[in-house]
Amino acid sequence: MNFLYWTDKENAGILLEFEVSKLPKINKKIGPCVFDVKNCANFIHKYRKLAINGPYIEGNNWCVEIRRPWRNAEEKLRDTLKDNRKSLEAKGIPNYIAKEISKKFEILDLKEIKKFMNRNKSFGIFLREYFEKEKLV
Repeated sequence: MNFLYWTDKENAGILLEFEVSKLPKINKKIGPCVFDVKNCANFIHKYRKLAINGPYIEGNNWCVEIRRPWRNAEEKLRDTLKDNRKSLEAKGIPNYIAKEISKKFEILDLKEIKKFMNRNKSFGIFLREYFEKEKLV
């Protein structure tokens, strides 16, 4: 994943670039070696109710297949950023950023990005530089 950021006096934007836009519905979790008795018990207990397939042994490891709670970045971001300031800080977000995110954040779709670019020329330049991979003069 690549990311870039942009700010002005009132706004901040983060551009995230992912290798894929959507993940499969099913997530395969590979657990501990079958000979690691303590961790095997923990793995099986953790995924017993979540598993839609398994637990089963593949090679020397326990495996399970579970449904993904999120299939794309927008779903995951919305779920993560909806938390209160203290929870955001516990997730590793710096306190001054967590404070602002807990007040308000937006995830813009393409239409909203275009509108924002029209109101804020420096953001448009930022995006153009990124997508053209060269400096504008």
